[in-house]
Amino acid sequence: MKTVSRALESGAALLCFITLFSLGLVNEAKATERLKLLIITSNSSKSYESVISAARKELPENTRVTTIRLDRDNFQREAIEEQDFVLSLGVLAAQTLNRHSLDMPMLFALLPKSSYESYRLGTKTSAIFLDQPISRQLNLLAISMPERKSIGLLSSDPTDSRLVDIESMAALMKLKVEKEVVSEPKYLIEKLQHILMKSDVYLSLPDPKLINRFSVQQVLLRSYRSKIPVIGFSKAFVRAGATLAVYSTPDQIGTQAGEEISKFLKNPKRYRPTSKYPKYFSVRVNRKVAESLRIAIPIESKLVRQLREHEK
Repeated sequence: MKTVSRALESGAALLCFITLFSLGLVNEAKATERLKLLIITSNSSKSYESVISAARKELPENTRVTTIRLDRDNFQREAIEEQDFVLSLGVLAAQTLNRHSLDMPMLFALLPKSSYESYRLGTKTSAIFLDQPISRQLNLLAISMPERKSIGLLSSDPTDSRLVDIESMAALMKLKVEKEVVSEPKYLIEKLQHILMKSDVYLSLPDPKLINRFSVQQVLLRSYRSKIPVIGFSKAFVRAGATLAVYSTPDQIGTQAGEEISKFLKNPKRYRPTSKYPKYFSVRVNRKVAESLRIAIPIESKLVRQLREHEK
């Protein structure tokens, strides 16, 4: 009987060992399984390349990254649905995905909040908006030009949720908001002139229907002639003539995107997609314009530091 008992115990121990060993192999296989990330861009611009490069640095080592350029590659729905996650960069990529109604985890970046909210996307999607949070923009105004209390802005959409957010936040900071809706681009200058007469600072929002490479110079020129400083939303905007801007660089957007994608790839079941404003940001001041308008603005590093203090 003792011999039989020992044999049974040995057999049970062997079975337990085989089970644990098999589970170990399964877990190891899962750990080494290649996670599939697809990145869709409009073209090979430096901005897109910078986002992709920064995002890659945050991804798990076993991530397989595939890139589709819409100006070069075919868009095949079947190939996309084989991926674990999709990162969409820019408005054109977002429009393309929106037309195909894909029900899978996707993160959209480098597009305005208003554009993202106009799409009919599934519950598994989220975005990192091109816009900076309203609080950050208004805090920049309060820190850099505290004497200016009347903000002018334009929007192409009367239902733009940003307008409500700006008015609510401005009221708390005792700032006045003058706004106009531009129904068609041909009315842009007329509406701008009207706004500039009632404001002492102009806040330019990312709005593809209003701000493009053709209209931006008119906006900046008219504002400058009216001696109204412009708060822009990009480094290029400041270079073109805006007084200052708080913005996020492609590297900063890429880092945040990589962090978000990494959260999903490491634990898909616990991931909850949530759209966000940029986490990392920079400030740029056009000193020549500021001096010409006789506005003394602190150095950029001080502005960034003070903005971060406000957000703690």
